[in-house]
Amino acid sequence: MPNARLHQIIGILLVVIFLALNYIVPVFSFSVIDIILLIPIILFYSILPDIDIASSRSRRMVTAASLVIILACFWLDKKWLGISISVALLLLELVKHRTFIHSITTALVFSLPFWFYNPKFFVVALVSYLSHLALDREVKLF
Repeated sequence: MPNARLHQIIGILLVVIFLALNYIVPVFSFSVIDIILLIPIILFYSILPDIDIASSRSRRMVTAASLVIILACFWLDKKWLGISISVALLLLELVKHRTFIHSITTALVFSLPFWFYNPKFFVVALVSYLSHLALDREVKLF
């Protein structure tokens, strides 16, 4: 079973290959700032499918960030958002490992917010997520 470090290394290698191919046949233009911003996206999205494991690095990262956001929501009087995030965290407890989280559909949904920011970030996030699924040999449509 691949560990988080291996997933991150493979994610980085795939994106390096993607960037090299993009250099040969330019589809996207990447600035130095883009590449610096891509590093945390690659590192996170290559381990994100393991969010359905309570002890995983991605779950700990998401939980910590969510708790900060929940506190900010209540402080900013956005209680509905804080409650929604709390419910989402609780629902994670019910998700079994390698079910719908290990699917192409979820990869698309989790990567989609980047499309609205920058489509090339969407592609990199999606490639990183899918690299995890391929390495686990658990690619499902739904």
